[in-house]
Amino acid sequence: MKTSRRLLLLTALAAGCASSGSDAARSQVQQEAEQEAQQARQQFEQVRALVGEWDMEGADADGPEAVYAETAAGSAVVETLFPGAAHEMVTVYFLDGDRLTVTHYCAAGNQPTLVAVPAVGDRIDFEFLRCSNLASPLDVHMHTLALELESADRVTARWTTWDGGEPAGDTVFTLSRRAAR
Repeated sequence: MKTSRRLLLLTALAAGCASSGSDAARSQVQQEAEQEAQQARQQFEQVRALVGEWDMEGADADGPEAVYAETAAGSAVVETLFPGAAHEMVTVYFLDGDRLTVTHYCAAGNQPTLVAVPAVGDRIDFEFLRCSNLASPLDVHMHTLALELESADRVTARWTTWDGGEPAGDTVFTLSRRAAR
């Protein structure tokens, strides 16, 4: 009888410990998820701070080479590169649940979607999620984006192109906020 009680007591104790450990692990996962969601919201606010007109370093144009504008009641930011040009491109920044996401409407005719990874300082790195209008994953497409938010009036966007399943070069745009005219 004593052995049976001991076994029952040990089983109940083990189940209690497992439940307590499981609750602690669940709480830890929830806390990490909330931290990631908070960081995504902060990153989105950094992108929203870019709203305005921007000139590209080294370019000689009459109008802005980049325009950032809020849309959809402030739930998305639209970046237009080379507005009005034949090679105009649009990138839309938005929160998809608990992560900052971008879809880039490329002059190449495809639309890569990238998601932000945990930030380091004033830099937001985006990694490839998927791409529409791409015949093969080996075809040329923009695969990563790094936004370096150097100041309120200066940002550098580094797009990495992939070709044949590997990095094929960077396209770098350094932008300065246009003075009010």
